[in-house]
Amino acid sequence: MPPPRRSLLCLERYCLAGAPLADWRREAGDGFAVVQPLLRDTNRLARRWSRPGRPAMRIVEHADGRAVAVCDEEVDGPIELSHADRVLRRPCEKRLRTHLCRVLGLHETREPMASLPGVLLIGDWRPEPAVSIQVSIAVASSCDDLGRLILDVRLKAHRPAIVATFTRQHWSSRHESTLADGQVVLVPLEDVLDERDGAWHRLSAWETFVQQALPRTSSASPPIDIEELKAQVRRLKPMEREAIVALAEKSLVGPNSGRLPGQALLAKWAGNYDADATFKAAMSNLVKMGLLDNARHHGTRGGYFLTPRGLEASKLIDQS
Repeated sequence: MPPPRRSLLCLERYCLAGAPLADWRREAGDGFAVVQPLLRDTNRLARRWSRPGRPAMRIVEHADGRAVAVCDEEVDGPIELSHADRVLRRPCEKRLRTHLCRVLGLHETREPMASLPGVLLIGDWRPEPAVSIQVSIAVASSCDDLGRLILDVRLKAHRPAIVATFTRQHWSSRHESTLADGQVVLVPLEDVLDERDGAWHRLSAWETFVQQALPRTSSASPPIDIEELKAQVRRLKPMEREAIVALAEKSLVGPNSGRLPGQALLAKWAGNYDADATFKAAMSNLVKMGLLDNARHHGTRGGYFLTPRGLEASKLIDQS
């Protein structure tokens, strides 16, 4: 099945100014059924009108409120247009974000909505419990503009990030230096989606692209000795157990799993403990045991999270 290039190209092309529904229908072709639910009306009206294979027509507004499309080349007669015919429609960022997360298997972000063109954070790809990789969609107007957007993501990223583009039309070898260290992985949606039965479907090529964003150490974790872990869990103090359970309940596994708590907040979650030297020593002990870690050890803002070993410990605590 060919990639849905026409519908994706329309989303890229009409992202800023929008276009009448007739233009979307004509340019998207068979992909119109996919993009139509992703569109929203703007408060702007078209000044030109066109149909397939015909010259563009100028829109004349009459004093009585009527709007008529007029062909200056006199190839076509006047066409009276309704308000719905003229209203410009553009992609709705919220609908687009939700739809792409569903198709690509992402966890939709709760971050504030940004406007396109530009960079829109859509969600996280979580191939493993301890790995969460940020995914954005970038819409650029040129090769240089895309380069600026990629660099902006690169400078702000504290962990590997995936930047998707609708098409490859603005890709260039000039971006290679920004992408060289693998901190940002560029993914063309036209290569990882196909279009069937009026819907987008994810191809296996998605996994091929995004595997490049996996932390190099994620697959090198040593195997967990369950019997040894059980012995560790039996020796835990109530304060330590409750801290592990609190992090597990909030799915804070790995340094990229969300907003990580500092000592005071974790003490509150664990049972309204005082964030004193006793609690600090307990958390330090859990880190030494390999059950907890702190994001400051990974070059980012501090905060506690469970390791994969700590996640298994939380399951044993639940069972006890």
